[in-house]
This record gives sequence, C-alpha cells and structure tokens, in this order.
Amino acid sequence: HQWFIWKTMLDLGETEFAHTIAKLAIDIWKREVDYSYYTFEMVNVVTGRGGWFHNFGGLSAPINLWTAAYYKPGTFNTGFDVWVEKQEFSKDNKAFETEFRYYGNNDKYTLIVTMSDEKKDYKVTLDGKEIPYNLRDESALEITVDGGEGTHKLVIE
Repeated sequence: HQWFIWKTMLDLGETEFAHTIAKLAIDIWKREVDYSYYTFEMVNVVTGRGGWFHNFGGLSAPINLWTAAYYKPGTFNTGFDVWVEKQEFSKDNKAFETEFRYYGNNDKYTLIVTMSDEKKDYKVTLDGKEIPYNLRDESALEITVDGGEGTHKLVIE
C-alpha cells in the first residue's frame, strides 16, 4: 500500500513525504533482513519487526522499486497521472530526455530522474525553458512541475 501512496505523493508534488515513505521502508526492510535474513510478508508498526510468512518475496518488490528510484542511475519515475511517451538516458547516465503527457489536475507534480552519481550539476529544461530541481541522495533529481494537462519534453544535460 505504501507504494501506491508514494506514487500519489509524486502526483501531488510532495517530494519530502514521498522520500520519507521510501526511506523508512528501505531502512526497516534492511534492518529486518540483516537481523533475520527473512523477507517477511509484513512489518509490524509497533515493533518494527517482520511477521507472517517469512519467505514472502512480494514485500521486496516495492523496496527494489524505491531503491532504484533514488539510487540506481538510469531510472525514471512518475506518479499515476503521467504517461511517458519516450525516454532515453545517455550511456553514462549523465544526460536524459523524455516526452510525456500529464493528465492530472493538481497544482504541481514531481518526476524523479536518477542520473550518474559522478555528476552533480545539471541543467534541466522543460519545453525549452530551464527549471529548478532538487538533488536527493547524490543522484536522484526531483523535478517538480506546475500542473496543467498537456504534452511536454524534459531534457537533462
């Protein structure tokens, strides 16, 4: 369920809350796996320990997606309201280009593009106009865009 909430936070442009969800889940999962070497079906919110079936791989899927979203260069994530038409990373993950359509009606929404952790200074343009971004966890660019339906081209150099 947290994965759906995380994607919704991207749709709302709530980058801090989205990152908190992902980071908390990654940290809890790692702590349990380091301790027990199991991937339990759930985590108890009171104890922070895993429970139910101990060989449940389904809990690992969102963890893998969040880890890729914030730490794996060459990863692009959006909320539910964005339809990606095309995306392309350079071979070294230091450049990226995408064409997408936004179908939502929120005031803002966020895209997360994880670039090479070797480069820290990027130029981000949306439809040819330079826009700001937040660099999170060394390589994840959180790009919050003003809402409004339409097709857009995002370029990162």
